[in-house]
Amino acid sequence: MTATEPQSPRYFTEYLPRLCSVSICVEVQRQGLEELLIKDNHLLVSTKTQTISIPLAGKTADYNEILSFARVENGFITLKVPAVADKAASSTDQLTSTDDLIWSIRDLKQHPKGVFECAACCQPIADLSKIRKLHSMPSEMWYEMMEFWHCHKPTNGNYTNDKIANRFNSLKPASDTLIVGAYYFLAPSLPSIFTENQFVKCAGCHQILGEQENNNHKLLKWKLALRDRNAQQYCSCLIYLYSYLLDSIASTAVRFFLVKSQSTRVLLWCFNFGIDVTFSSSYLKNCLKVMYIDDESKVSKFLEQNDGEGTNQRSLHNRYEVVDLEDDMMTETINELNTINEKLPESQRQFNQWKVSYLGRRL
Repeated sequence: MTATEPQSPRYFTEYLPRLCSVSICVEVQRQGLEELLIKDNHLLVSTKTQTISIPLAGKTADYNEILSFARVENGFITLKVPAVADKAASSTDQLTSTDDLIWSIRDLKQHPKGVFECAACCQPIADLSKIRKLHSMPSEMWYEMMEFWHCHKPTNGNYTNDKIANRFNSLKPASDTLIVGAYYFLAPSLPSIFTENQFVKCAGCHQILGEQENNNHKLLKWKLALRDRNAQQYCSCLIYLYSYLLDSIASTAVRFFLVKSQSTRVLLWCFNFGIDVTFSSSYLKNCLKVMYIDDESKVSKFLEQNDGEGTNQRSLHNRYEVVDLEDDMMTETINELNTINEKLPESQRQFNQWKVSYLGRRL
């Protein structure tokens, strides 16, 4: 009979840049624990049967022996260690930066000969070798801000509201340009796409790729695939919710969201942002820490307690925003939240009635 290898324990590390610290939790029994140290940004946990190497979410100094100041109880090791001082990004930068998102400008520059294809039929949509300029979209709230400005900003002589709105609404990509947003591209007119009833569709299979907005072709990233040589890369539709939440936090400071489809509802509490985490061989960078309730009876109870109060209340706990998702996007969102929650050590999965999870790009 072949001996089975010991199963690696669940673990979790979290880098908090604004506190400059790394929190660590490992699911392991005290009686089997022999040594605990940090080397080369890895926590080394030595037991009687194995040594486990756990990657840390942030940079720390090396420590030869840290078992003496770790908290070990109820089958868990928990500790916090200082992170190595780094040039910390501001809170605003962490909320608005898109560099770590899939197919950001920085990301696309690594694929100069890549081709965006329709994810449904592999029809070529946009050839990056023919794109000479990549521009960053200012913010997802940009169109709404311009609409508000158009309606409310007072005129000043000949410089009228219409002139202001026309100037900013004229953002339109040239034939050799791609404007890169967090979860979409603004593309020029291409022979591979056409518009129908305000939807942008693939000319090959007629799959909806996005929408026409302010006379622009808005292509959703998760409707595309990036082919570079023989490799093909896809984007998850979770990028939409992630980007929406960050923009809302930055612009309105709302932290509670009712995310719903036609058949399902989940309540989200965005607890923290701009953090890095590692767990079960996964690494999420610049992600959102979210608490969530997916039990319908608990969601209903929360809403009943806040009925009629919504965003007009001063109390943060009484303010929430509604986010509508399509059914397939909602299914993927709940699956991702639950998958990450189940990978966390048991002591980290729950906060009162809220489940704990994270939203961000896996690296």
